[in-house]
Amino acid sequence: MKPGIVAALVALTLAASGCSHVKPRSAPIGASAELTQLADAGAHVVYQATYSYSTAGVLTPGISTRMQIVQRPPSSIRKLETSTTGTDGKTVTVRSWQATDSRGSYSCTDYAGLGVRCIPNALPAATFQSAQLDELFDSPRRSGFFSNVTRAAARARIAGQLATCFQGTPAPGAEPATYELCYTSDGILLRARRTIPSSVSSSTDSRREAVVEATTVSRTVAAADLRLPGPITDPADVRR
Repeated sequence: MKPGIVAALVALTLAASGCSHVKPRSAPIGASAELTQLADAGAHVVYQATYSYSTAGVLTPGISTRMQIVQRPPSSIRKLETSTTGTDGKTVTVRSWQATDSRGSYSCTDYAGLGVRCIPNALPAATFQSAQLDELFDSPRRSGFFSNVTRAAARARIAGQLATCFQGTPAPGAEPATYELCYTSDGILLRARRTIPSSVSSSTDSRREAVVEATTVSRTVAAADLRLPGPITDPADVRR
């Protein structure tokens, strides 16, 4: 066999061998699937973040709401703090926590005269056990919640983090609204905005617009950050 033919055959063999190690590119997924993947991924990330919550509407109540999530799976603590100013000018603050660790899950409350106590619970899985907030944190994980999802072309910067944002509309049967949802690349929620069109008659006029937005984000979580805010107590002891 002529040397030129041999060289050509060797080159073809090497090329074929090299191709066998090239992984095919993954097919692109739709915006809806990407949103669900990001929302689900956040449950596995080590981080802590603080959030503000605000509403806008005709009957918006004078309530200030702050949240905090501290997470190192399988442990997490989610703190909810609401402050209301009464007619006498005094501010009343209510705090509650939802906690999970390798032993189970707990609801913690700051009881008058007792301080913070945590009791074991068997509540359905939810971020804060608050319908208004859980709708913004948990709905993107629910299959079929959105009928249409689009991905924003530009990224946003929120709380010092680069965010990928989506817009979604709920499936038929839900109250008409539009959602804006922004996440880090590893699934930390940075902003969730729910807006009800002014043309729609709504039972939640005080929340024509509801916004959760991160104010700080850190991926450093120490063991002390995950300690329960109070001792575990028998439910009967806090009803006395």
